Amino acid sequence: MSDNTANPRASIPRERIKIVLLEGVSETAVETFAQYGYRDVTLLPGSPSGDELGQLLAGAHIDTVIIQIARRAGGQVSAAQVAADTPLSFAECAQALDALCAAGACHLHVSDKGVKMYHFPEFGEGGAGGTFV
Repeated sequence: MSDNTANPRASIPRERIKIVLLEGVSETAVETFAQYGYRDVTLLPGSPSGDELGQLLAGAHIDTVIIQIARRAGGQVSAAQVAADTPLSFAECAQALDALCAAGACHLHVSDKGVKMYHFPEFGEGGAGGTFV
C-alpha cells in the first residue's frame, strides 16, 4: 500500500472529499478508501430515491455521481438524465459530462434525433443508431 500523503497536484485534500458508494459495493472499498486517507465515505446497499440521493450527494464530486448514474443506466446517459437525478442544472451536467468525455472516461454519441449521449463502455454496449464523435 502506498502512504496516505496527499497528491501535490490534487486540488482538494482527500480528507475533504465526500464519496458515496451505491448498489452493492463491497465493504472492502470503504476500508481501501480509508487506507488512502479518504474520511467521508458512505456505503449504501441499493439506490436511494431522487430526494434522498440529492441529500447524500450534496458536496460530492459530480464525476462520481455521473459514473454511478451511468452504471445504473447501462452505460449511456444524457445531461437531462443526470440533471433529473441530481440537484444540478442541465448546463452543469452537460459541462461535467463534456469534461469526462475530454478526459477519456466516456465517448460522446449523437443520437439519430440529435441528442448528445455519453457512453461509458465499461457499463454497457451503448445505444442504437447515431454517430460517435
